[in-house]
Amino acid sequence: MNLLHYTNRNLSLVILLLMALWGTVFYFLIIHEVMDETDDTLANTREIVVGKVLVHPEILQSNDSIMQRYAFREITPEEAVSYRETYYDSTLYIATEDEFEPIRVMKTCFRTADDRFYELELRISTLERDDMVRAIWWALVVLYVVVMLCITIGTRLVLQKVFRPLRLLLDWL
Repeated sequence: MNLLHYTNRNLSLVILLLMALWGTVFYFLIIHEVMDETDDTLANTREIVVGKVLVHPEILQSNDSIMQRYAFREITPEEAVSYRETYYDSTLYIATEDEFEPIRVMKTCFRTADDRFYELELRISTLERDDMVRAIWWALVVLYVVVMLCITIGTRLVLQKVFRPLRLLLDWL
């Protein structure tokens, strides 16, 4: 029976390490995909907002203060030449919920028909990573427990059958 316990213990350790590695890779893949989709949404929103501004320049004077999704700031032509579009994570205070919510921000610049340059800051709500980490952690724990039970029971049944001739030989000796 020692050989059976030894085999189960070693298999459990290897599976634990593999599942920890898989969980880490899975988490980073999910975060990357969420950020990529969020950035794509911001880029699409930029095209829509800039298109609307070019048709209706009065939008530049009215920032979206209710939802706080975008803001304009006039910049100099010198700033515009060296301007780099940026994406970053931030937080935004939501007064109705009395808490800070995570957001993804994109800053870009564009030129209007009258050759003036503006910085456009777009904001979009993102998921809370703490909640995602907790959900992935519990999903992995449950998955690990189920997999370990299945492997332990399956391995015990298979190894008992495989070791039966060895046990008979040892009993005979």
